[in-house]
Amino acid sequence: STTCCSRASFSEFVPVRPRPAPTTLSAMGAAYAAAQGEGGWTVDDLRGRVAVVTGGASGIGRALAERFGSEGMGVVLADVEAAPLRDAAARLRGAGADVLDVVTDVRDPAQVDALADRAAAHFGAVHVVCNNAGVAGGAGPVWEVPLADWEWTLGVNLWGVIHGVRAFVPRLVAQGEGHVVNTASM
Repeated sequence: STTCCSRASFSEFVPVRPRPAPTTLSAMGAAYAAAQGEGGWTVDDLRGRVAVVTGGASGIGRALAERFGSEGMGVVLADVEAAPLRDAAARLRGAGADVLDVVTDVRDPAQVDALADRAAAHFGAVHVVCNNAGVAGGAGPVWEVPLADWEWTLGVNLWGVIHGVRAFVPRLVAQGEGHVVNTASM
């Protein structure tokens, strides 16, 4: 039997450069910076920096925010659901994190721009942006999913990331540092 995508055939099209695997998050950051030919900053430098997390009231976003807060980062928590957002922010504050919670619908570029403005006004700078807000579309065969469900899903999962990049990356570039993490689920 034959396979369509053996490692040999894959490597013919995509060059693979083996690198030693870093053993810690700090080593990963240093390895990435070295690979990019830049000094950069690593996760050892998180204390006092600021992270923005969309979709931060639950799931992966909440876990990211909790970890950032535990590492001494200021956290800007954004979500479209006001009550869960308020609860997540209270939990983070209870754990000692400095938190700004902002109700934000990432489908709306004006709301994402306002999120960036509020984050900058509150903390002075942003260093990590996690475009994490995401939703699952309608159930059933894709050809039967109503168009409104597709528009909602793409509005959050695609346009939300685009709006986040547009709102934050120019600020990160202007301040000379920062990282963007775009999360996608399938």
